[in-house]
Parts: sequence; C-alpha cells; structure tokens
Amino acid sequence: MTILLLECELVLFAQKPALDTAALSNWPYIQQESISPDGNYVCYSIVAGDRPPVLYVQSTDEPFRLEIAGGGQATFTADSKRLICQVAGDSLCVIDLKARRAVFTPGVASYQLPKAGNGRWLGYRLTVGELAVADLYSGKQENYGAVRDYLFSNTGKALVIERSGNLDGKAVQLEWVDLGGGQKKVVYRGTGLSHLTFSDQENRLAFFAEGVGGERTRQVLYWYRAGGDSARVMVDEGTMGLEAGYAVEAEELEFSPDGKKVFFWLRRIRPVYPPTRIGASVDIWNYQDRFLQYFQLGDRQRDTLESFRAVYQVRADRVLRLEEETDGFGGMAELNRAGNDNYLLTATKYNSGEGYFKGVKRSDMYLINTDDGSRQIIGRGIFFPPFTQYSQEGRYVLWYDQIKRAYFAYDISEKVCRNISFRIPFPVVDERDGYSVPPTAFGCGMWLPGDSAVLLYDQYDIWKVDPRGRRLPINLTAGYGRKHRVALRCSYSQQDSGGNEVLVDDKGGIILCALDEKNKSNGFYRINWHHGGIPELLQMDDALYYFSGSLSYSSFPNGLWKARDAERYLLRKQSSTEYPNLFITADFQSFKPITSLQPQQEFNWMRSGLVRWTTFSGHRGEGILYRPEDFNPKKKYPVIFNYYERLSEGLNNYLYPTYCRGRMNIPWFVSRGYLVFCPDIYYTPGDPGAGIYDYVVSAAHMMAAKPWVDRNRMGIQGHSFAGFETNYLITRTRLFAAAASSAGVSDMVSQSGEADLASCAGQFFVEYGQYRMAVPYWENMEAYLRNSAVFQVKKIATPLLILHNRQDGAVPWEQGVELFTALRRMSKPVWLLQYDDEGHNLGGKSAVDYTLRLTQYFDHYLKGQPEPRWMSVGVSARWKGIDDGLDLSGGKKSVGK
Repeated sequence: MTILLLECELVLFAQKPALDTAALSNWPYIQQESISPDGNYVCYSIVAGDRPPVLYVQSTDEPFRLEIAGGGQATFTADSKRLICQVAGDSLCVIDLKARRAVFTPGVASYQLPKAGNGRWLGYRLTVGELAVADLYSGKQENYGAVRDYLFSNTGKALVIERSGNLDGKAVQLEWVDLGGGQKKVVYRGTGLSHLTFSDQENRLAFFAEGVGGERTRQVLYWYRAGGDSARVMVDEGTMGLEAGYAVEAEELEFSPDGKKVFFWLRRIRPVYPPTRIGASVDIWNYQDRFLQYFQLGDRQRDTLESFRAVYQVRADRVLRLEEETDGFGGMAELNRAGNDNYLLTATKYNSGEGYFKGVKRSDMYLINTDDGSRQIIGRGIFFPPFTQYSQEGRYVLWYDQIKRAYFAYDISEKVCRNISFRIPFPVVDERDGYSVPPTAFGCGMWLPGDSAVLLYDQYDIWKVDPRGRRLPINLTAGYGRKHRVALRCSYSQQDSGGNEVLVDDKGGIILCALDEKNKSNGFYRINWHHGGIPELLQMDDALYYFSGSLSYSSFPNGLWKARDAERYLLRKQSSTEYPNLFITADFQSFKPITSLQPQQEFNWMRSGLVRWTTFSGHRGEGILYRPEDFNPKKKYPVIFNYYERLSEGLNNYLYPTYCRGRMNIPWFVSRGYLVFCPDIYYTPGDPGAGIYDYVVSAAHMMAAKPWVDRNRMGIQGHSFAGFETNYLITRTRLFAAAASSAGVSDMVSQSGEADLASCAGQFFVEYGQYRMAVPYWENMEAYLRNSAVFQVKKIATPLLILHNRQDGAVPWEQGVELFTALRRMSKPVWLLQYDDEGHNLGGKSAVDYTLRLTQYFDHYLKGQPEPRWMSVGVSARWKGIDDGLDLSGGKKSVGK
C-alpha cells in the first residue's frame, strides 16, 4: 500500500523544480497580523524578498479585501471603525471600514493613537515638523508647529506636545491639551525633555529634564497635575531623601496604579580616583574573587552607570531609594501592580554561573515595602533565575525552587512562605531524560479570581493548587493528559495583553491547547476551573495550530489573537506540507481560512513522517523522516542525519526554506533529492556521547536497511551543541560518508576552562548545562577524553567540513581550529570555513555562501558530484573576497564508501 501511494506521488509531482536561491530570497512571509476589537476585520502584511510589504485588510464575514501597497504597521481604532497604517513613501492611510474607502495623506513621518479609548483621536507628524491632531468623529483637525515629540494619555483624554521654544532648537516648551474641553496650557519651558509618562488616571504627567544651567549629566524629575499652573520639580539634588552620591537617571519611569507614587532610577555617582603609583594596567585574577576577572571587566563600564530603583512619594514629597548595591540578580526588580505597587520584588547578586559549586552563596529574594523601604526576606539560597511571579491580585509571590524541586508561595500579608506542591503526586522533571541540571518547572497556567488558587502544570496535566496550603492539590484535568500522553496547557490571547490573558469565559471555561506526544497532533480542549474533570475535546488534527508551552527544542506556533469585544480568534494553521496561513474561529472546532498562500506547491517540496525503532540499548527511538515530494521507492537516496536534542514534537512544523545559518536547511536539501532524518536523542549524565551514539547510529543502521536508502551515501550535520555531537560521532563510527559540523565543541577540557563565553564560564556549560558531564574533568578525566573529538582524532576516518567564526560568543573559535589542525596534521580530509564579522550564526551574504558550499560538499560525497575548486585545491588568502572557488572545473568525483 505504501509503495503504491509513493508511486502515485511520483506521477503527480515529478515535474516540479527543486528549490533554488531565487526561491529562498523571495519566499513570502505573513507578518503583523491583528484582529479588530469587534472581530469583523483582520489585517496582515505579506513580505517577500526586498520588495515593499503589501498590507491587507479583510472582512471575516464577507468577501471584502483591500490591498495597500507598501503598507507598514497598522492599527485598528478602538471602535473598530477604522484602520490606520503608515505607507512607504511618507504617506498615512486611513481606511474607513464601513465605507470601505482608503484616504491617503502625503508627507507623514509617523502616527500615534491612544492605547485605549473610543477611537476618536489620531495624531500624526508631518515631515515638515508639524503635528496634526485629527478628531475622527467630527472630521476636524488642528495643527501644531515645531513639534519634537507628543504623547496621548491612555484613553485620549489628554495630549502633551513638546515643541521647540526658540530658534536654536535647544529650548523646548511642553503643552498640555485637554482633548475633551479643548483647553491648552504651556506647563514647562526648559531643555532636555524625555520619558513623558501619564498616570493611569490620565490627570498627572511625569518627565525628565535637564537641570538649571543645562548640565547634561544632571537630570531633574518633574511632574504636572491637570489644572495646575505649571510642572514642578519632583526630584532634584535638594529633594528630601535623595542621598549624597546619587543622581536621577533618565531611564524607565512609571506611576503606581493609584498615581500616588512615581518609580524611577537613581544612578550612583562614582568618585574619580588618581592612577596607581606605577601606572601599569593589569588584571589581577585571584582565586578568592566571587566573579572571574573576565566578567568583572565586562561589568566595569556598567558599574560606573549602575542604577537602583527608587520611588517618589507624591503626598510625602520625598525620595526613597529601594534597592541596595547588593541587589540586582538577573535584573529582577518587579513591582506588584495589582497591589498598587506597594512592594518591589528583588534578589541579591550572586555568581549564577558558578552557583552549582558547593559552598557558593546563592541569591536571597526580598520584598521591599515601597512606603517605608523595609525589607522582608522571602526566599534564601535560590539557584539560578527562578520562575517568579506575583499572583493576579498581588497577594502572593510564587516561584519554583530548582534545588528543592518545589513551588513556593509567599503570603505577603501573613509574611509566611509555604511549599504548595510537596503533596502533588507527579514528577516535575521530564522523566524520559537523565538531565544533570536541576530541572525547571513546567510552568504556571493562571491565578483564579481572588487569588483563591493557582493552576500549575506537570508534564501532561494541570493542577489546581491552594496558595495557602490548606486544601490538597486537585488534578483539574483528572489525569487525562498523563493517561493519553497529551500535554495540556492554558491558551493565551495576545490581544492587548502581551500574551498573558488566559482565554476564560464567564462560566469559568478555559480553552486549553494540547499536543499529543504519540502522534504529535495539536488542537484544543475545554475545561471548567470550578470543578475540572475530563477535558472536552474541541479539535485535534495532524497539524499545528497553537501551543503555549515548549516541551522540547522544537518551536511551536504561539500566536493567538482574540477580538477584544467578541468571541473571535485569529491564529495560524500549518503542517510540513501546508503553509502557516491565517484562520478565524469562534469555537475552536471550525476554522475559516483568511489567507491561502501555498508557495511550496510550485517546487519539489517534502513530506514528513514519524519513524520509530529500537536503539542498541533497547530504548524506543523516535524521529522525523523528511523525503522529497517526488519520492520514488525504486530509487536509492542519500540521507543526511540532522539532530539537536529532541525535535520529533515538531513533526507538523512548516519549515521555511531559508539559507543555512549554521544548521542545514531541511527543505533546501530535501527538495534537491536528499532524505533527511532527525532522530530524538536522550542522554546519560557524565557520558553524553553514549546517548548520542545509541540514538543516532542505531537510527542510521535502521535507515540503511531500507531498500530506498543508499547506505554508502549517508552523512551527518549539526550546529552548536549538535556540532559537538557531529564531532563526537565521527570518532565512534565510520558509517557516514561525510560530516559537517558548525560551531561545535571538540575539546571538553579546554571548553571547561573557557572564561570568555557569552554568559558564564565554560565549567557551567560543560558540567551543568547541555554537555551534562556532571563533574569537573579532574574527577572523571576518562569521560572527558572519551567525549572530546580532539583526543580521539586518530579514530576519525570521515571527511569533515567545519564552520566556525572568530566572533562566536557561544563556542570559542579555537574549538573548531583545534579539530581542524589535528586532522590536518594527520592529512585527513577536513575544511574550515570562517566568515568575517559573523558569530554563532550566519546572516546575509555569509549564509548564502555557506549554503552553496555545504550543498557542494554533500553533493560531492553523497551524490558523487565533482569537487568544487575550494575543496580540491583551496583558495589562497591573497584571493579572499576575489575568488570564491565555487566552480567545479577540474574537481574529482567521489566514488562513495
């Protein structure tokens, strides 16, 4: 049956061309999608290549679609009557959705709408420096000259305009406009205005300006209240509570929800010290340093501008610095906005990159009272940045402790911390993988009204948990997820909420997104948070709609837009053979298409299938096989194995054809006649290579037994961590005819000793991160040597193409050079590509060049094509940038294994 189906496909698809560079450069992408508040219209842009984008506005009920060439970012007005967009060529387009008519205004640089409100007001700056404020209800418009900046209040009750105050353009005046009553008032004159910020009540404004005398290093915080004569100084050098040695920093600025506090940052003024007696510039590395000198030097510039969160209390007219110099771990400085910002959550600094060392003092978490500055410790010895959040109404702080493997809730009023998950009978780690890092949590779904309970995830199900610990946790989904191996998560709307609003109806019904671990299908269920039970199935399909979590290294579509005033939702649907088009749904059971792009149908595309086998160690193996659309089971195909941790959950992902940035692009190679197989890999702490060999090589043996696979033409390719896996594999087997590794570790010992990685020292990555070595090399040198390609280089017989760039901040360039020079020393076939000004991944012309070279490399070893000249004889450095060596003239043909 399978063979007949494949032969049928051959007849249907044999004439389609393979993907080429023109197709990659001009592939269409749908971007900037949104839905009107009433749900009756959607807008989106389609971008392809270097051509200007095309904006579409489309009815969700009727056959109406309007096309705006060059249309950029677009915004529906709050009343759903209009769509406003900027058009390439300095034009503004206002689309009347009722009349279905577009009006263009030339010479417009930018536009702005109130974030909420009734859709009445529109502001736009003309290229001649004027501001036009349009009343969309009456059609009237007022212009203001010499405008530098402007800002609407949240619903459009007020508008502030910054205008040049004199001919030199340095002095400015700030004008307050009451849009309801029409009154105007100049409330400030001065220089250096920035960070205009309204209170939620829209009757107060705060901003920074330069101090008297125009000293640019001195910032003053001003505020204005509607009805007052002018803005007054809120914080300057003489304000009560401002400590000596600190100055106002013109950074983030925000009011508390009740408008009684203004939060800002203070900058520590560093004293100027004379140079040392000798004057030598030397780094002094001391074993007792809490941070390596490398990281201290990287922080040196930041430390000179180190900022601390502070509050200005309006009624008391005083400043209170909230954070101390020991605070600031992971940038944590969160205000509980649901509780009127009465508390600031922060944590003490510590060396998180070495926090797993025994004896290292880890971070302590504090709540700082923003009324009096008092500090309350709520958690001690927290490892690494924890999952942390305030409850919905600000009564609790919730976090996950990786060391204790438990959720904790701190009751702010009772000042009590409770372990709220210790009675939950489920593992909080992925039980399939022996990862050596203390596991992270699967996450929090939502808080129920009144902070009465919080929904927490395990691997499959959702639990209703009492933050006070008085009631036992309830499995809200009644174990359905675990029983059927379906991961269930809450669905979140991105409309006006930043992706944080759970889709809940008035009766407590929650829309859940689901991912089936068995067949990788995706869809939706419904559950009621009041009583729970077996979830109601709405839709499950062999496609990808939406999934709010991430269970592996696969990427999932997570865009879901709800109409603000209607039960209508905009989302995408995709599969490996179906472009991610936009759909509308009201019930998550029926889905109406909005777009119908299918560019892959013009080319020899691919099919994906789930394959299972038994590994050498007896474990169940699972992976994705990608084969060409014109697959012919009577032919023998070369196969490339491509991997990165676990990817099979992305079976139904639509893989865009792009240039290879480090990892090979699967559609590109499949379209050109290759099979690509992506096996999932599970690891053993202390010996990651064992799992790599067990899963990848057993998968290769399984594939080699297929009658349509050329067992002598099999290759491997991997990027970053998978580059390490590629380097390792060729030390263990001669099964592969060619290997390509990009940005991969080859020497575990030297990688462990690296200090100049992007985020922390190499010891963390090697012992405690993806490499899973579990102990330092001096405690298990044999395992380090066994897992390092450079120490096993005598066993390598597979040709290797290495990509590694000098600017790589994740894996040092020397890792690639070590392996290259060792193989070169032994006269084994190896090539190293290094692209100037590129880092861990490639972009632009470098990605185009690498795609061509990687294709030529595999075409030579897996298809028997002639060697290009850059492989056969090389390109001298004197011809760099002049001669690319891509021609095939004079190259030898490969005869296979």
